[in-house]
Amino acid sequence: MRKIYRIIPAALLGLLASAALLTAPVSAENATADDVFATMHEIGLPDGYIQAVHTKFLSQPDQHDENGMTMNGTYRSYDEWINVIREEGALKIYEASANAMGVDVETLTLMFGEPEKIENYVPSVTPEKPFAEMTLEEKRAYVDSLPEEERALFLASLTPEERNSILKQLDPEQKEQVAGGLIELGEELGMHISVDDVDEFRFSVRDDSGRLIGSAGFGLSVDATGWNTTVPVLAGSGMILLSVGGLLLLTRRTGKQEDKQHG
Repeated sequence: MRKIYRIIPAALLGLLASAALLTAPVSAENATADDVFATMHEIGLPDGYIQAVHTKFLSQPDQHDENGMTMNGTYRSYDEWINVIREEGALKIYEASANAMGVDVETLTLMFGEPEKIENYVPSVTPEKPFAEMTLEEKRAYVDSLPEEERALFLASLTPEERNSILKQLDPEQKEQVAGGLIELGEELGMHISVDDVDEFRFSVRDDSGRLIGSAGFGLSVDATGWNTTVPVLAGSGMILLSVGGLLLLTRRTGKQEDKQHG
């Protein structure tokens, strides 16, 4: 084998090294806008949510360059935006789910920074039935059956369907916590998010003028039409930081408005 290695041309070694660089994880020196959007998918943000941010990015060429972009008046490098999404974004989305599963949320958010580890993970305990079909209590019992060092990694490796199944089973207060986190993250990314349905995690995404530019929801495909557009725009930061009761009140008011319109 040593003789074979010795006769490999230097040029071929150079090509192999280049190929290795192409498959290496994104670093601070070469992160791009595409990597930012890929990270949004990585942590499980709804497709409509991501598409709305991408649409705004494309419509404002003067707000980004080869090194970074401006969102909500703040310029950051693409690598910095990736860190914001992995750390703050994942925290806002998964804190309630992590608590429900008895997993430390900070450990979970750190896992999203290791995509290769997530991709190659295989649970050491085989579940008796598909995770998405379990009750919340069964999910918690299964997670508890895993070695402690695996639990955060397991949650990070869930498919969108499996993640959504946890969210749909949370109690109303926990669901409102997740919805509030999505609203706050949207504001940081320059989006104004309004709640259409807390229980089903359905949102409308609007631009600075209040124009509907997209729809978002966990487990829903991208669709810019067919949504309720009567929900007030949450444009100011004071309204973005809604309390749990405020989100619930907003949803109830919206339901009453719809009843009047159709009644």
